[in-house]
Amino acid sequence: MADLKFNSSKYKSTGNSFYEITDAYANNIETFLSFYHVPSGKEVYFKAFITAFNETFNSDWASEAVFGRVDPIQTFKQNERSITLAFDVPAASESEAYSNLGAVQNLIQFLYPTYSNINQANTLTQSPLVRLKVMNLLRPAPTAKTAEDDSTAMLNENNLYNDYDSGGSNASSGILGIIRNLTVNHNLERAEIGVMEHSANTVLPKLLTVNLSFTVIHEQDVGWDEDGKFGNNSLFPYGVQLWTEGDDAEAEAALAWGTDVADDTNTAATDEAAADVSTWTDTWADYTHNPDGTISYKVRKTGKEVTVTQDSEYYSGIANKAGW
Repeated sequence: MADLKFNSSKYKSTGNSFYEITDAYANNIETFLSFYHVPSGKEVYFKAFITAFNETFNSDWASEAVFGRVDPIQTFKQNERSITLAFDVPAASESEAYSNLGAVQNLIQFLYPTYSNINQANTLTQSPLVRLKVMNLLRPAPTAKTAEDDSTAMLNENNLYNDYDSGGSNASSGILGIIRNLTVNHNLERAEIGVMEHSANTVLPKLLTVNLSFTVIHEQDVGWDEDGKFGNNSLFPYGVQLWTEGDDAEAEAALAWGTDVADDTNTAATDEAAADVSTWTDTWADYTHNPDGTISYKVRKTGKEVTVTQDSEYYSGIANKAGW
């Protein structure tokens, strides 16, 4: 139990008959959000009782009015991505209420900087940067997969969907940024919720409500290049890779090329086809030497593949032309 992130009986035993299903759900399915304090390396986790998660992408433009023009000249300056997050921290037991109060306490401490005591004067040495992770919805963006990434797996619609994940559940893998403000509501005024009486003059809130705003610091390339690729094929911001009609068209072209090579005995035409395919992107090829002296080679374009067997002399001409 010591390694579990959530344990409602950690600080006070609730008896063998008590079973908190949200502990099991958060620990096993990893439905939680996390904060990682960069200067100290400390982290804190909360069950995903999220009541609000909103993203705002602000584009900052400089507007300059020019004499004689109907519209001002708009010059792009920068983008800013900000998050507003609200979540509940409920307690199913006195032990969990105590643990929740401590977790929120740790989160509050993450807002303060690191100081160095020099000649009895506090000198700020590190700003309180934080990594926030909200499952797959707030995470560093991976790079789009291509056929070269795994020569044993087909890149297609089903695999793109089945392979989709959050990139890991560690708090240190969250998005870098700053917490601009944090509000904690102890809900003491709500009679229907109430508190747990720990001891004289000491209460534990049954429900804590946290609201915060978070500004993202981009660590990855975000923006388009001249070849029409976004962020070096980054899947910003949610890591979703979609299968497009263009992918299908290129895949079919690869299959058509492979079929032409298999049927074609004209060396000039084969060389021309090989030269064409060598200019494609995301093309993967491999070959296998067969016991009978022939060579089977395979061409794949965005997940569709074709295998053709030819003799060594025939294959070598194609391989040299295509640069394989």
